[in-house]
Amino acid sequence: MSEFVCPHCGGKIGILKIVDSSEPAPTTDFSTLPWKKFPDGKGEWVFGGDPAAARLVEMLEKSPNRELTNGVHRFKLSVGKDGKTAFIHRFPLEAKK
Repeated sequence: MSEFVCPHCGGKIGILKIVDSSEPAPTTDFSTLPWKKFPDGKGEWVFGGDPAAARLVEMLEKSPNRELTNGVHRFKLSVGKDGKTAFIHRFPLEAKK
C-alpha cells in the first residue's frame, strides 16, 4: 500500500490497495501528469479537469484543507476565479534543516 501524509495532522492516508489483479490499479504516480511550471519557477500546476488527474483530485477532495504530501511534493487543490475550474498545484518539499 502506498501512502500520502496529511501536512496538517501527520496522518497517513492509504491510497493504493490491489484487491482484484484482473483490473488495473489506480495510479499513484502523478509525475506523468502534464505539469506546467509557474513563471516564478517555484512550483507547477495542472488542470484538475484533466482525466489523468481524476485520482489525485479525488484524493485531494477527501483530505483536510485539500492538501497532501507524498514525501517529495505538496499537492493542493484550488478553484479558479470563475468558481468552476479546478487546478492542482504541486510544490517541492524543502529539506528539513
